[in-house]
Amino acid sequence: MATADEVEVTLEEVLQEDNELIDTADAVLGNASATHCSFPDGYIRQALFACLTCKTDEPAGLCLVCAVTPPRANVCCAACMATYASSACEFLLDAADSLMAYEASHESTSGQDASEQAFQTGLSHEQQVEMAIGYDHMASALKEYLAGFAASGQTVKAEDIQGFFETLRASKRQRRE
Repeated sequence: MATADEVEVTLEEVLQEDNELIDTADAVLGNASATHCSFPDGYIRQALFACLTCKTDEPAGLCLVCAVTPPRANVCCAACMATYASSACEFLLDAADSLMAYEASHESTSGQDASEQAFQTGLSHEQQVEMAIGYDHMASALKEYLAGFAASGQTVKAEDIQGFFETLRASKRQRRE
């Protein structure tokens, strides 16, 4: 028995209220997806969220995915898109031109040094050995050269590096002659 402060509801009433809430959510959210940005699909009926990035007099909105994905992976606010276009910086939205894409492509090649790459080219065995020896000689000479700067606490300048390679080229010319 329920007291004066308690309200009794039947299972049928709970299910009916749940169905009404689902119908209301469907009417408001429409075909909104929680995983797919709808901007490329064109206009579809869905709830939009205010864009806090752009400062326009016109209303601007984001789809559900772009509103809740931190940081915004996609920019689907039409006003923001127009701002990027007018500033000629739409490339900032290109995922293939992002820092993460650059770092990923660099990681795939950074594990190989020049001596390893020489072994993968069409050079003969003798040429590969010569290349590896030359690379090793250059690397050890550069380390030795830079150690002098480290010991004295000097800053290495571009001119210093250019001078090192000029000296290396001069010694190579002398060996050839």
